[in-house]
Amino acid sequence: MENVLSATDAKGVENSIQVDSIVIYSGLKPMMDEAEKFIGSADEVRLLGDCTGQNGTIQKTISSAFFVASRV
Repeated sequence: MENVLSATDAKGVENSIQVDSIVIYSGLKPMMDEAEKFIGSADEVRLLGDCTGQNGTIQKTISSAFFVASRV
């Protein structure tokens, strides 16, 4: 099936849902190595905020998120 997200819950039950896009939040610390692992896992992978390798402010992150979201 295309455009399906599957995940296993704490009880071991697999659940699947249809998706158009997936947004992954990985915390407050920049983790470039972790972020780069997603490249190639989908047609498009867009990085924003601190995982771009540029430390910034919340204002810059929100602006970056708006720009990326408007292109989805």
